[in-house]
Order: sequence, then C-alpha cells, then structure tokens
Amino acid sequence: MRTIVITPPGPLITPEAVPGDHVANDAKVAALIQAATEQIDGPTGWLGRALGPQTLELHLTACDVAYGPPGFIYQPLIELLSVKYDDPDGTERTLSAPEDHVRLRSWRVMPATSWPTIADSGHLRIRYRAGYDGDTTGAVPERVKQAIVLGVNNAKSVGAENLFIAEEDVDGVGSTRYVVSPSAGLVIAKTIDQMLSGLRVFA
Repeated sequence: MRTIVITPPGPLITPEAVPGDHVANDAKVAALIQAATEQIDGPTGWLGRALGPQTLELHLTACDVAYGPPGFIYQPLIELLSVKYDDPDGTERTLSAPEDHVRLRSWRVMPATSWPTIADSGHLRIRYRAGYDGDTTGAVPERVKQAIVLGVNNAKSVGAENLFIAEEDVDGVGSTRYVVSPSAGLVIAKTIDQMLSGLRVFA
C-alpha cells in the first residue's frame, strides 16, 4: 500500500508573507517555502494530512485488497476521481461512479461491499483530490501558514539571517556575529509541532 502524488499542491504562502529583506517574488524564499511545506504536507510530510489542494493516488496490492488493512486516505477529501484495478487477466478496469464503491471511515478507505478480484501482481488504484481548497473543504488553517513562516525563517537563519547574537564587540566601530544555537532550533521545532499538533493524523 502506498500513495503517490499525481498533481502536487501549489504554495500555501508567498515570499511576501515571510518577514525579511527580500523581493516579493524571491526565488530562494519561494524554494524554502516549498521545502518547509513538503516537511508537513501530504505523503512527504509528517502531519498525515493534505494541506494544499493536490491529486493523490492510493495503490493497494492484491494482498492489501484480500486481507487489509484498509487504505489510508489523506484528509480533507475534496472528491473521489476514479477507482481502477488490474483484473486477473492483467486488463485495467475502471469502476463507474467511484463514490458507489468506496466508503470512508475517518481517514480509512473501505469497499462499499467488496473489492474486485485483481491480478496477483496488479493494483487497485484510488485517485482523489484532497486538501483545503477554500470552498468544499474550507481555507488552509492560519496556524499552518504561520508554521511554514517559522520553518522558512529558521532555514534562512542557518544561511545568513541568523536569530541569536553569539558575540558582540562594541569597541571602536563595533561588530556583531549571529548564530542559531541548537537550543534555538529546538525551540522553533517545538513551536511548530505545538502549533500543528491538533491537525496531526496518526495512521
């Protein structure tokens, strides 16, 4: 059983939302936003939840179909798109009206009656859209956006824009050196974890 990303989500925030001296479309900050989002969103993240709207596909093997456990569907679910499987002859089949064949219990997917018989080396594939789309499933929670901002600022600080003063020399012209201490990084990570803990799904 595995989930693959068919269409990845777009960015949840823009570089403008991140404090600092950079242009509105700063490519480096945009890349850090993507990296911070991937750490928490969808199949690549630890949150166990889809954030930005994305198209995902759950693959169940013949063993999964026959013996379980039921498959994991990332929430919030926007819509089921298709249910396809490889029949015992190896021919791909498509079930019409996928919502008539699938039942959801929380984040678990079950057959409405029973799954079709599939080839020993084949898969049953459930394609769906998930995430916060601003309409059907509502808006992305604000705490998610703020957690991404924190993650981006932490990543930026490791490079050049650091958070904590390690050494300051005021004699003469004066100079200041900044570093991110290990304890500061732990504080940031803990803050992000606390902000998102209520959204986390444990499979």
